[in-house]
Amino acid sequence: QKDIYLNRMVLIRQGYVVADVPFYRSTSGAPFERESATTGFLATLIGIAIDQGHIQNEQQTVLSFFPGRPVANRDARKEAITIADLLTMRSGLECDGLETTMEMVQSPDWVQFMLDRPMDTEPGAEFSFCDGNAHLLAAVLQQATGMRLLDYAQAHLFGPLGIDQVEWDTDPQGVHLGWTGLRMAPTDTARLGYLYLHQGRWDGRQVVSAEWVAAATSPRLTVGDMGFGYLWWAD
Repeated sequence: QKDIYLNRMVLIRQGYVVADVPFYRSTSGAPFERESATTGFLATLIGIAIDQGHIQNEQQTVLSFFPGRPVANRDARKEAITIADLLTMRSGLECDGLETTMEMVQSPDWVQFMLDRPMDTEPGAEFSFCDGNAHLLAAVLQQATGMRLLDYAQAHLFGPLGIDQVEWDTDPQGVHLGWTGLRMAPTDTARLGYLYLHQGRWDGRQVVSAEWVAAATSPRLTVGDMGFGYLWWAD
C-alpha cells in the first residue's frame, strides 16, 4: 500500500527473525522511537508491579499514590479515578487530545498539570484517548515502586527479555514519558509481542502473569469497530 511509510520491517516466525530490512530513514541496529508502542511496555510494567504487590490491583485509586500533592479541582469524581480508568482511557479528566498534550508539555510540572485537570465526565464513562492519562500511569509506577521507571523496567522487563539498548525520555521532573519517548531496536520491540504470544513467559520464566496478559488484551470497550483493553487495541 503506497501510503504506508516504513522505517524498518522485521518479520519473526516461530521465534526466529526471518527478515530484518531497514529502509531509507533507518539505520540497521540503531534504536529509534517506538512512539505508541511505549504504552504496551507501560501496561506490561503495571501488570508486573501488580504481580509483585507494589500495586494492589487495577482498581486502586490514582490519587492514593500522591498523598502529599495538592490537587486542584478535586471532587468525588476525581478521587474515584482508578488505574483501570487510566489504562482504558476513561479517566474522565478534561482532555482535548493533542491540544492538551501540548499544554501539558509546556507546563513546568506535567504530572501536576494532569492531576489538576478538571473533570469532564464520570470516570469509566467515556473513552477519550489522552496522552496525559498514560503519563499519569508512568508517575503512578514511579510512586508505587520507589524506582525510576527505566530502572524498574530494566530490572523486571527489559533485562529478562534481553533488551539492553534502551533510551527513554523524561519530563522536567524526571518521570519517564508514558505515551512516547521510548527508543529501542525493532527486533527488541518484537520481543514484547512474543512475550504476549506466550502468555507472559520468556525462556522458561514468567515475566508477567498470564492473568495480566489476558486482562490487558481483552476488549473492555469498543471504539469504532475495534476493541480496547489495557492500553492495547484488541479484537
